[in-house]
Amino acid sequence: MSLLDRVLAVAFAAAERLRGEQVVYQWDAATVLLVPAVLGRTLWQMEESPGAFVSVQGADFMIDAALFPGEPSRGQTVTRTLDGQQLCYEVLAPGKEPVFQYLDPARTKLRIHTKLVKQTGI
Repeated sequence: MSLLDRVLAVAFAAAERLRGEQVVYQWDAATVLLVPAVLGRTLWQMEESPGAFVSVQGADFMIDAALFPGEPSRGQTVTRTLDGQQLCYEVLAPGKEPVFQYLDPARTKLRIHTKLVKQTGI
């Protein structure tokens, strides 16, 4: 493990301790995972027509890649509870953008792009 990998691992561990939360990740119909995640966001600039751009903001979840049986894909869901509300996010990204990115050169952490699709009270 390189020095950069160690620094990134320490920084991510600190982010999980300070801002992390448990989320429910619905991998497929048979696989549901309870995983720690750090919430973030991405602002996308999409060209709607020549010269006309639209900004789209999505919620991102930073999660340890080792917790997953494979790579995230469109249609999976992430559910979190906030102030008595259940928030359900669908894994997706605008246009042909990938739905996830690796956060580090060692590919140990994922940044999964999502959109809020459902909100229910508890």
